[in-house]
Amino acid sequence: MIKCELKQINRVKHSIPIKIKTHTHRANELTYFISGSGTTKINDEIFYYKPGNFAFYKMGTPHNEYDPVSCDIIWMHFDFDIDDIELKEGVFYDNDGKLLKTLQKLRNLSLEQIKYKKQLIESTLSQVIVYAAQKQENNDEFSKKINWKQILNYIDSNINENINFKTLSLKYNYSYDRFRHLFTEHFGISPNSYLTNQRINHAKRLLKSSDASITDIAYDCGFNSSSQFTNIFKKYVGITPKEYRNN
Repeated sequence: MIKCELKQINRVKHSIPIKIKTHTHRANELTYFISGSGTTKINDEIFYYKPGNFAFYKMGTPHNEYDPVSCDIIWMHFDFDIDDIELKEGVFYDNDGKLLKTLQKLRNLSLEQIKYKKQLIESTLSQVIVYAAQKQENNDEFSKKINWKQILNYIDSNINENINFKTLSLKYNYSYDRFRHLFTEHFGISPNSYLTNQRINHAKRLLKSSDASITDIAYDCGFNSSSQFTNIFKKYVGITPKEYRNN
């Protein structure tokens, strides 16, 4: 049995940062990120997204979205009942762009005034759902092998250490290049960039809540020297650690 109903589909471009508060919908939602990057929180789990990723939210699921840079997205609300297909919540990767092309076709159909429009929309929507399910299965191939939550917990608990991602990747029988590729697909950010972000966030907390010297904080956050810490902090935050503390 195939039953699909498109509630609405839109393409939205933001040129400024956008933060959408936690909310729910009375239909399923699929959001495709054509450009831009950010995070979306589904229930209590945070996912990173980048261009080529799509997110799926079930009807009634609390979720939010934060786009810190300009972005271009296609989102749609829909209901469906297709034998043997159940979409999973989360963020996934459209590796060959097939899903995006079909979404664009669906969007164009929704704007046209043509004969058999309803039937064409239903047929194209079913293709979108099938392609999304296929992408989710492909993504699951490595998600089942790698415990991503465990890896993030490990990184977060050892930000002051010299984490060797090559050694970590071998634990899961992957080369470092493959592991880095899979990590970036899953979170929208490389392992090293994620580690640096966590170090900077930890440094911010220490600068606010302690009287420790800049050098001590640098070492506590895994940087090799105060000068390296200062340079990287300014690159990410826009000001030096000393200026951040004074402010």
